[in-house]
Amino acid sequence: MGLFNKFLNKDKQIGKTSSLYIYSPVKGEVIDIEEVKDPIFSKKIMGDGFAVIPKDKEITAPVDGKVEFIAETKHGISLKTKEGLELFIHLGIDTVNLKGEGFRMKVKKGDVLKVGDPICQYDIDFIKNKGFDTTVVLVITSLGDFKNMKVDKTRNNVVEVY
Repeated sequence: MGLFNKFLNKDKQIGKTSSLYIYSPVKGEVIDIEEVKDPIFSKKIMGDGFAVIPKDKEITAPVDGKVEFIAETKHGISLKTKEGLELFIHLGIDTVNLKGEGFRMKVKKGDVLKVGDPICQYDIDFIKNKGFDTTVVLVITSLGDFKNMKVDKTRNNVVEVY
């Protein structure tokens, strides 16, 4: 869990959060959100963020936050941080059509999570065999107390909001 250490920087002079880092919710290749094969995400209609071509089945919390919403079909999860940052994790493209198959939730609405806590087991082999794109999309739907965001695929922390 080393990459999850020190994800939140505090401004010691004023005691307020200056930056929050959002980590990838799954191990894999990080790609630009514009590369996602769904215009809702690639055109940033829901918000900005990034996507991951997953190499692992474990979906984990990318921030400390509360589970605000889980889609009935288990393909989407919303989290909210204490700073008001809201994000949506979308598992696969058009996977709503699987009606929950291929997803095993480990959380429920209202759960409070720490970075790296397990959220879901995502059966990428099953989903691929059903003909669906397994790309995991993380969208920031509200910056809350923050004003800006920066995606950095070269660092462990993939997005910084400030």
